[in-house]
Amino acid sequence: MLRQVFVLMLASATLAGCGNAGNPFAEKLGCTSQSGQDTTVSIIKDQVEKVIFGDSEEAYGAVISKSKIRAALEQVKLTIEDVRTSKEDPNSTKKFCTGKLKMVFPDTMIADADKTREMQGVNTITQFADNTGAEREANAFTMDIDFNVQPTDDGEKVYSELENADAAPNFVSAVLGGHLAFKTVQASHQQAQQEQQQAEQQEQAALTEQKQANLGEAKAENDLSTQTINAVWSAIPTDQRDQLLPLQRAWIKKKTADCKIEASQVSIDPAEKEAARLHCEARMNNERTGQLRRFTYSDTSYN
Repeated sequence: MLRQVFVLMLASATLAGCGNAGNPFAEKLGCTSQSGQDTTVSIIKDQVEKVIFGDSEEAYGAVISKSKIRAALEQVKLTIEDVRTSKEDPNSTKKFCTGKLKMVFPDTMIADADKTREMQGVNTITQFADNTGAEREANAFTMDIDFNVQPTDDGEKVYSELENADAAPNFVSAVLGGHLAFKTVQASHQQAQQEQQQAEQQEQAALTEQKQANLGEAKAENDLSTQTINAVWSAIPTDQRDQLLPLQRAWIKKKTADCKIEASQVSIDPAEKEAARLHCEARMNNERTGQLRRFTYSDTSYN
């Protein structure tokens, strides 16, 4: 697999006037040279700008201008520490280097990035650092970095190549992007919350309306069943009603108790519970009405 490599060329005044690859300065240029490290840091900053500017609209819902990105980068301190040469070729001026990239962010920048990531439902900056191999100490993060440096033949410029090029720029971009997009994401998040709240309120209002409609229907059904059973009861001859009265009173008590129990098992919502009780009583009224109708005719026995 081809490794991804970003290359940056930085002019260095300290190299002016030197000769070709065999000149003394070319032999001195190594991994610890400031010009090579500065060039490598510049690569990271350039990539951060490209990543944030290119992905900001999709990631945060608004394009973050390059000027804002550059201004934020000025607040971040990027240095390469514990630099050492990992490989060198005696026939080439290129030096292969390894070290630790130290990234120091303002506290507010990290806090904004964490808030942004929380609203987006992703992991914190510390967790993101752990996943990318970075170590955190307060507001400073360190990450292993591999790069190489090489002067041009005329000794006036330095080329630098950053290996494993995604890790460092992506991490810095996560912090800076989250910081710069905080207000935008916050506004979008608040709007989404308001819309969700309105939707929930509308749904609740609809449910309340539905419950009240069901309760109204249950009351009407129960009223009709009560009128019907009362009419049938009135149609029973007086002597038969006198005989049936103790049983009828016992049935009413049982109906009331049974329907309360049935309603309590349906719901704890007052409206739903009451509707269930009324439906139960209406059903039992109708059943009892059928039983009582035969006493309105010539049959005077009761079983």
